[in-house]
Amino acid sequence: MSFEIAIIGMESLGGQEILTKLHERDFPVSKIHVACEDKNQVKPISFGDKTLTMVHVDTLTLTDMDLVFLTGTAHVASQIIEKLASSSTKIIDLTKTEGKILSVPDLEVFPSKETKLVAAPCSSTIQLCQALKPLDTLGVLENVTVSTYHSVSEIGRPAMDELFNQVRSIYMNHEPKSQHFSKQIAFNVLPQVGDFEDNHSTSEEEAMTKETLALLEFPLQLAVHCTYVPTFIGHAQAVTVQFKQDIDIKDVKTVWRDCDIIEIIDLDSEMEYVTPSEIHGEQQLFLSRIRKNPAMKNALSFWSVTDNIQNGVAYNAVRIAEHLLGVEPQT
Repeated sequence: MSFEIAIIGMESLGGQEILTKLHERDFPVSKIHVACEDKNQVKPISFGDKTLTMVHVDTLTLTDMDLVFLTGTAHVASQIIEKLASSSTKIIDLTKTEGKILSVPDLEVFPSKETKLVAAPCSSTIQLCQALKPLDTLGVLENVTVSTYHSVSEIGRPAMDELFNQVRSIYMNHEPKSQHFSKQIAFNVLPQVGDFEDNHSTSEEEAMTKETLALLEFPLQLAVHCTYVPTFIGHAQAVTVQFKQDIDIKDVKTVWRDCDIIEIIDLDSEMEYVTPSEIHGEQQLFLSRIRKNPAMKNALSFWSVTDNIQNGVAYNAVRIAEHLLGVEPQT
């Protein structure tokens, strides 16, 4: 079988990488449509050895599609979801998760194949859950504290351009201009990812908390603090996990090494630890600095790095599509 598929929001890094991932995984496509939300962004785009003609989203008739990826803005996504409400088209929404069924196939979180609308959690949630879920086999997790170091690609290419232009401006003794961030991002760290909520958390912190607790099958207390750092691609996290009982670090590493998606790079290896600039294009989760936390009983701390576009967006989205359409996944 082969399928007719559309990707909406091709201006986004996520949309472009999903297209690449469909080709890499030899997804059975009879016809693929690529659409942008901005008419000024219409341009040809490569798909393997073919060249696709990008169109504006308003020119597409989506009701006959087998599946649609929504990778652009939440506003346009909600309009498309409403238009397709009475159709049989399946939808994978990467813009907003609230009120939707979540899926991370590599965590064995699957919707039923009859489900029409599935949401992909944010890349930071996937990154955290990939590390936490295997630990449940060792004992009862009680508390998790995570500080994130978001790359600017979380917002998209315009934010990456802003970082580049700010660095150039500073070196040229010009005043850096901020458009996509509330303050200067170049040579800086911003303790705000998303909008501030009434409880003084940010929308990203709230999303990570809700999505993590929804994806994991065990209750825990979770504290999240999200920051932007001047990195183009690759999210990092510093995580501390407290168990109800004592745990052995050797057992922790063994459980993680049994997971196909996880790579451990620690002091026993030549690299010692992994940074975002070293894992571009990888879809693995890299864990380093794994150690007991002496300040807390039965606790461990570790450093986590992943390519947020590859692992957190494109790979997970295509894996969901494979499940919904009954496509045998490629290893």
